[in-house]
Amino acid sequence: MGLGPILQTRTRPVSDGWRGETVTLSGVTMPLDTDLMRGGVLTAMRDGSYERGEVTALAALLKPGDRVLDLGSGFGLTATFAAKSAGVDRVVTFDANPRVAPHLARMQALNGVAFEARQGVLIPGRRAGTRRFFLRPLIWGSSLSDQAAIAGTPVEVLAHPAAPLMHDLRPSLISCDIEGAEVDLLPRLDLSGVRALVIEQHPQVVGARALGALRAHLRRAGFAPRPDLAHDDVEAYVRAAPAARPLRLAWALRRAVTPR
Repeated sequence: MGLGPILQTRTRPVSDGWRGETVTLSGVTMPLDTDLMRGGVLTAMRDGSYERGEVTALAALLKPGDRVLDLGSGFGLTATFAAKSAGVDRVVTFDANPRVAPHLARMQALNGVAFEARQGVLIPGRRAGTRRFFLRPLIWGSSLSDQAAIAGTPVEVLAHPAAPLMHDLRPSLISCDIEGAEVDLLPRLDLSGVRALVIEQHPQVVGARALGALRAHLRRAGFAPRPDLAHDDVEAYVRAAPAARPLRLAWALRRAVTPR
């Protein structure tokens, strides 16, 4: 799916009853809900620059048959763009902020797509639970971290175990924008079936050292960066070598059956 026109605006009513302003970003209709969107994000949506790096990378990397795991739905642009892309098989998206759930439902209605929007966070392992999440006035400022400059209101959110999801979904592409939690989560996921990743990094939250460790982990896991798709803090990676885990398993199996 090409990017097409970056920006169109309109104010007429749309199909689900929304009567406010909308913009079209890379073929995706976005309702501008000013109860949720403020300041720089609202400006970026109106001038067409909102999440341009993520969408440009997705447009280059998505393939028919892809199964997409979208971590950090936000306002749903990346999940909707993926769901609208030709031949994409399935999209599952997570966001911990309960305030975005109605917006994500509206995004699907306006764009005539379906994706699975799950409220909560993804955690390593097999056991569900809860995590403390800090709500802040700006949606994109809410996070699992209580170290932000603006104090947040703590709430308990669902914590979905990653292992059964990864087994069921078998994602081939992961898009990730989780406000710094990427450095803890991604190294603990089984990425053996993943072909490509699009990651928004958060150096101001986690620091350069943690991001360096994440990049090193991805290289060891067989991924190579795509510098041509890098934009601001967005980085893209593609599978450059067979996944390490299946290789280790195959080596162990050969040793087990080789006569001594």
